[in-house]
Amino acid sequence: WRAAALRTAHWLLLPALLFLGYVLFHPMNAVDPQVPPWFEIVGFSGIAQRLSPRRLAAFLNRHFTLLGQHIVAEGGSIDKYIGDSIMAFWGAPGDMADHAKNACLASLGCHKALKELAIKWEREGKMVFRTRIGINTGEMVVGNIGSDQRLSYTVIGDAVNLASRLEGLNKAYGTHVIISQSTLDELPDDFAYRLLDVVLVQGKTEPVPIYELVADKGDITSLDAEFLHLFSRGVAAYQSRNWDTAKSKFLRLLESKPGDRACQIFIERCEEYKIKPPPEDWAGEYAHAKK
Repeated sequence: WRAAALRTAHWLLLPALLFLGYVLFHPMNAVDPQVPPWFEIVGFSGIAQRLSPRRLAAFLNRHFTLLGQHIVAEGGSIDKYIGDSIMAFWGAPGDMADHAKNACLASLGCHKALKELAIKWEREGKMVFRTRIGINTGEMVVGNIGSDQRLSYTVIGDAVNLASRLEGLNKAYGTHVIISQSTLDELPDDFAYRLLDVVLVQGKTEPVPIYELVADKGDITSLDAEFLHLFSRGVAAYQSRNWDTAKSKFLRLLESKPGDRACQIFIERCEEYKIKPPPEDWAGEYAHAKK
């Protein structure tokens, strides 16, 4: 009876790809390594004000369908839709050896597909959606969570919260996909990325290195690779308190990539810290006040 009740509940609440997997592999409160990317539309509040509810729903459905195709194609499970956001995870209900790689491939696939869709929608005079993505890897609780009336197969834990924080940090750095150190540690040498910063996000006490996931290595030019290399040298000079050297490197980088927000941030900090240096025990971290 218990198994039947679980199957009934899952049949009502879960997508088909999760139906048997949970019953067979994951009792409630199982803890597994997961990857919970968080996808959110840039400037959604302003977009919602300019569209009727019917048109907004139509655009969201098209947007979510496109993202969902890439998530599922790379073995991900869509947890939930929250307004303009999608939460997805890899590594459950079945084990997945390459969960971090698959999550990153899905994220890059989503970003590329949305760029192509944006071109099409701009030509048609439609509103364009741009998405920010945060990816973190860690242990979390996976299972049915809810009330006696309604359950949801979901993941919870600090690792999930950090993924949400990383998504939000894209706004500060002008980036599209940010991954954590724990995700990077799980990746093969197939991706181009750059160390963006070492941050103290709200709700955490330990510094967190964050990285921009740029592309598959096969999709970047030699100029892009050189930019990433020089950026890493600039960050190293900054972390060593060599403010003038770091500022000079970031200024040169802005010549090749005008408008790069991450370079602008480090230039501003170098100017600030030269006048008012950080404390002696500073290890390169920066505290973000907002979530």
